[in-house]
Amino acid sequence: MSLTIEAPGAEARDVLTQVEAAARAAAVSDVRYALRLDLAANAATFRGQIVTRFALAAGHTGPVFLCFRGRTIHSLTLNGVSLEAPDWNGYRLTLPAAGLKAGAENLLEVSYENAYDTGGDGVFRFIDPEDQGEYIYTNFEPYEAHRMAPLFDQPDIKGKLSLSVAAPAAWRVFGNGAETSASPEGAGDTLHTFAETPPLASYLFSFAAGPFVGRRFEVAIPGRATPVQVGLWSRGSLEKYLSYDLFQKMTSQAFIYFGDLFGREYPFEKLDHVYCPEFNVGAMENVGLISYTERYIFLSTPTPSDLTDLAEVVFHEIAHMWFGNLVTMRWWDDLWLNESFATYAAALCLTEGSEHTTAWQEFNVQLKRWSLVEDDSPTTHPIAGTVADTDQTFLNFDGITYGKGGAVLKQLGARLGRAGFSAGLRLHFQRHAFGNATLADFLTSLEEGSGVSLADWSAQWLRTSGPNRLGALITPSANGTIGNLTVTQEVVSGDDVLREHLLRVALLYPGDAQAVTIESHEALVTGARTDVPSAAGRPLPLAVIPNHDDLAVGKLALDEATLRFAETRLEAIPDGLLRQLTWMAIYELVRDGRYPAVRYAQLLIDRLPHEVDSSIVQ
Repeated sequence: MSLTIEAPGAEARDVLTQVEAAARAAAVSDVRYALRLDLAANAATFRGQIVTRFALAAGHTGPVFLCFRGRTIHSLTLNGVSLEAPDWNGYRLTLPAAGLKAGAENLLEVSYENAYDTGGDGVFRFIDPEDQGEYIYTNFEPYEAHRMAPLFDQPDIKGKLSLSVAAPAAWRVFGNGAETSASPEGAGDTLHTFAETPPLASYLFSFAAGPFVGRRFEVAIPGRATPVQVGLWSRGSLEKYLSYDLFQKMTSQAFIYFGDLFGREYPFEKLDHVYCPEFNVGAMENVGLISYTERYIFLSTPTPSDLTDLAEVVFHEIAHMWFGNLVTMRWWDDLWLNESFATYAAALCLTEGSEHTTAWQEFNVQLKRWSLVEDDSPTTHPIAGTVADTDQTFLNFDGITYGKGGAVLKQLGARLGRAGFSAGLRLHFQRHAFGNATLADFLTSLEEGSGVSLADWSAQWLRTSGPNRLGALITPSANGTIGNLTVTQEVVSGDDVLREHLLRVALLYPGDAQAVTIESHEALVTGARTDVPSAAGRPLPLAVIPNHDDLAVGKLALDEATLRFAETRLEAIPDGLLRQLTWMAIYELVRDGRYPAVRYAQLLIDRLPHEVDSSIVQ
């Protein structure tokens, strides 16, 4: 039976609460979607037909709802029975209990129509002003996939998606899976069919369609029988700016590095990089189909910093293919972990798996600096928090989420050691592949892989706010050597808590001619004062800086001898990251009233002209 039901005129609040999501996840499982989309040229709407199969828990007695923010429902059948008056409020489609089968598979068939979104989320349509080319793409995080089709739109009801798209024959179409066929359809259309995906969270479903230009290339992975098919695409008017060799190299670097670190090769069958016009954010890690803003297309010769920034974005999104896509958060309160992990993993890949070996300086100045400013402000908040509903997902998406979260994971990686950290990650991906996991699950995997308890660490770092200040105090011995080196810690602002820091103290000594050498001493700081026994008996240094390699998270205190050294020879420090940390530490001392502004101005006049690293000068 055919029917046409328009969405209600009154604007309902389109939101999903965590309580609702948890109840629905307990009732619904084994979801499979077969979705066909019909895209017509120069049309304001698109049509869809979706067949959804799902298991309903035994003993479930109430209704079940799907999320669907559409324009029109043309037909709806539940378990073979047509529903002539569906319960649909414009964003939530409720299936009646009487039509459901508890303890069995249920079959829902919906034919519908929807308008393209105008704000860049959901299913978005763009017309190129240069050549009138029409481009359609999706952006669903966190809660917009149900603008494409009726779905169980939450991260912990994963579903397999079989997608087919009918579109004008001149268009290319991309989906999450590899295209398995393209056959003529109707008058001038082609039906593109894609392989069924493994279980995915709905916000990771994606497609793109239009006269995209570009090409595919192969990326070999050690131990994988066949190379991964990778593509790079843009709208036609930007084709001449596409950097195929660069993307092939970056993709290969990420696949190899993450495959080794995570103990699991790239978990999907293909990958397309697609530049999307007017894309709302920098990039989005859709499974097998990464979307990028066109701001990352180089219209002129890129600088080294430009190349590092692009590589960071590409590595960040590819890291999500494991952390976020293969293993997905259960709810949006762990989105900070999803993003922080990808940020940290990208920095690891940059510095250890690519030519961008100075990327920790970018990490420090762009992310840690951002996080420190926000963490030392009245609006600070803990890294881990609660998200009551989907509207709250991005409320705390800030320097704490991205910057401090990534910095704290760098500290955690140092605390566990590379072998322990990698072992925990491998266990995590093995245990939760194609499923969901919480922060507690992640920490459990790391504890088991490393043998280090993280209960205190988690409470100190993830559930409190505000920075600590770390300093280094040298007590000379009678014979002119270091009698004792002590790392000090105090509360700057926020919660009254002293945290555990695994850090390295840099002792600076004179080298040949005007050179300076660095001697590093590791310490696990656990309170207000922590001695560093390995430094006892060493010669008194020119300067002491308590955060070599930038492992600790917080502000730094520098003693007077170190400040005098900086005022006369700061540029002599051979480690660019350590020089950057010293400059930033002194700047923070000025902001906190611990170093006179006049003295700082003189430091800039005297030393900045001698700095050879442009990233530090900037």
